[in-house]
Amino acid sequence: MKYTIKNIARYVEGAMEEREQSYFEDAVAIDPALREEMEFYLDKRSTLRMNMWPDPKKGELVDTLEQMNEKYFSEKGGILSPIKRLLGRKK
Repeated sequence: MKYTIKNIARYVEGAMEEREQSYFEDAVAIDPALREEMEFYLDKRSTLRMNMWPDPKKGELVDTLEQMNEKYFSEKGGILSPIKRLLGRKK
């Protein structure tokens, strides 16, 4: 069977029935051109997802890092303040 980009997309998205999926996996295992097309599809899909759908947790991560930076590495306090005092620097 000749597989198309639609078949690859259906496989990647989990839209194939179990038997069809098995045949497709066998074809990918023995056909280097199909394997290359699938890798190309996965690469482009990944790129699109990164650019089109921002990670919903990214904002939380940025907030957490900013809070940790303020708490542990600020001029006002945190773990660096005692070190700065030892070195003769004011808080």
